[in-house]
Amino acid sequence: MKKILIILTFSTLIFSYNLNYKIKYFGIHVADCKISKIDTVYKAYPSTKIVYKVNTKPFFKNLFPVNNIYKIIVNNKKEILFFSKNTTQPNVENFIETELRNNQIFYKNTDIKIARDSYNIFSLLYSIMEGEVPPNFILEKEGLLFNGNIESLGENVYDLKISNILDSNIQSVMHKTDIFTWGIFMDNAKRRLFVNQKNGLIEQCIFTKGIITIKAELY
Repeated sequence: MKKILIILTFSTLIFSYNLNYKIKYFGIHVADCKISKIDTVYKAYPSTKIVYKVNTKPFFKNLFPVNNIYKIIVNNKKEILFFSKNTTQPNVENFIETELRNNQIFYKNTDIKIARDSYNIFSLLYSIMEGEVPPNFILEKEGLLFNGNIESLGENVYDLKISNILDSNIQSVMHKTDIFTWGIFMDNAKRRLFVNQKNGLIEQCIFTKGIITIKAELY
């Protein structure tokens, strides 16, 4: 039993991690994002569970309090098996999650499904750190579909382009989304990813549109 416990503990250290990012708006540290990852089993599939938690810093909680939790489970092919989102900010509260029906992933209480060959922003960022993202892909956001493209801009720097809703007849499961999802999907925005080539970690994400700049920085 002691040997089993040692093996399990060692395996957990290998297959899990915790990352912390500073979220900056106009250069001001306004929030923290914690990303945790652990290998697991979901519906009999060997899987990986990734949890993103975003909270505003104490001072900014008085101005614009944000408490967001995003959970995603992917299989070994990086296909989405489960997604949930529970976010709170002034005048907007979102809660959505998926369920497995006939071996397909649907948002609960809807007929909107997530295609197995699509990413959402959370599975995409995870896959980038695993070094397993094709140059062109389908990106899903709360039921809506976009074309995605990643282009190298030089050593360690990548451009993420998001454009063209693939089917304008598809409705989003959310009427209003949270501020961080909105920031990532801003129309005509520039999105830069800085990836450490030695360990694969995303060290910075910078999203800009006009004078708006949102930056996530690993620390």
